Amino acid sequence: MTFESGPTYKSAEEVLAKTGFWHWRVFIVVLSACSCWALNATPFMIPTFAAECDKCETEKVTIKKEFNVPAGFWGIELMSSALFLGNMCFGLITAYLADIFGRRIIILISMFCFGALGALSIFSTSYAVLLVFRFLQGAFFGTTTTVPYVLASECVEFRWHPYVIGLLGLWWSVGYSITALIGYICTTWQQMMLVTSIPSILASIYFYFTLPESFIFLVDNKRVKDINDWINRMQNPKDPVQCNVEHMLQQIDATQESMATNTLSASMKYLIHHKKYMIYLIGSTIISVFAFYLYLGVAVGTDVKLEELGPYWVYLLGGFIEIPGYLCTPIILTRFRQQYAIAGVHVFAGCALFSMVVTPSSTKTLYLIEWLVSKFAMSMCFQCMFIFVGDLYPAIIRNTCVGISTAFGNLGGMFVLQIYAEAQNVLNGKLPMLIYTAMCFINAAVIMSYPKSIGHEP
Repeated sequence: MTFESGPTYKSAEEVLAKTGFWHWRVFIVVLSACSCWALNATPFMIPTFAAECDKCETEKVTIKKEFNVPAGFWGIELMSSALFLGNMCFGLITAYLADIFGRRIIILISMFCFGALGALSIFSTSYAVLLVFRFLQGAFFGTTTTVPYVLASECVEFRWHPYVIGLLGLWWSVGYSITALIGYICTTWQQMMLVTSIPSILASIYFYFTLPESFIFLVDNKRVKDINDWINRMQNPKDPVQCNVEHMLQQIDATQESMATNTLSASMKYLIHHKKYMIYLIGSTIISVFAFYLYLGVAVGTDVKLEELGPYWVYLLGGFIEIPGYLCTPIILTRFRQQYAIAGVHVFAGCALFSMVVTPSSTKTLYLIEWLVSKFAMSMCFQCMFIFVGDLYPAIIRNTCVGISTAFGNLGGMFVLQIYAEAQNVLNGKLPMLIYTAMCFINAAVIMSYPKSIGHEP
């Protein structure tokens, strides 16, 4: 229980330091929020098998076959582009709604709609109708990835945020890997879309009864009763949090009066008066665009072929190799200066990708190993992007700037497969690898161009 008298807590961070990270009640909340990434990974990646699967061992009714979709820039690759376009158009709006109405309710609505739209898409009578459903799904894709991260990170102390990112990545790997099993078992694209969509609907119902609101959101909105309820629910009964909530809110108001209004207009005014963050925003947008492009490109936009294993096992290996990457990232970020560590990870990824440029793809085993190393490195790069971009900005503009960066980051995912389709026959198929390599080194340079003092407390 909470008390009207007790230790003086001056910030939400101090309360979260008391409730901890490993206490099972808190950890279950973090784990549940992070599981949204597993539920998102399967619908996101299922076009790998549902859209076209020419090398699959068994005959499948794919989207390409059913609707006679051509290859090329405006062909089957639009399945991924439509999702990213929807996210870019509406992702910032839905994410901003989470700042107004709360993280929890937006997660519930977004998860339900994301799953429902995917399930309804099986009734599409044409490829154009299917793309509309995919576009509408994209409107909720961003909020089912970024908002769960925000909720989870706002329920634990700041120093645990890299570990939250690690859990997100592990859940993503689970969903990513399960996609191969779904693609193998299902024989039609409708089955694949339905099987990957239903879990999101069920999860939204489960979260309605189990997922609490973000503690930071409750504090920012001064919801005293809900704050007390949250503490009572999450505290360790053997070591209760004796917090005078009203006094804590007064302390926060006294120290953060200038940041009391975290609205879009306040964020824009802050950006106008602090022009260095406008420059930061340009850089973080470049990082985000390249990060999205690189992750999806290395995942599916390569010429890795190993007929002896088949497409399912190659895909599954790509999912498994991400797991050590997600485990290593929190360790690297907590042991080394984040800016140097993140830039170093990108350099490592660039070197791994360049090795694929100089190695003939006919050397199948070596080429596969180099791709797996690149995939391992890319999983770390994508994780680091979330942490680095978030740490660039003070709290009053953090959500807005991160939202803008990731919204435009969808441009990278939107066109990667189209560019790959056009570039895969240039320079003996090595042009895509050269593009990926250059992007890694550019991102590393952009990261190192920021002042050495970047990073803000929440």
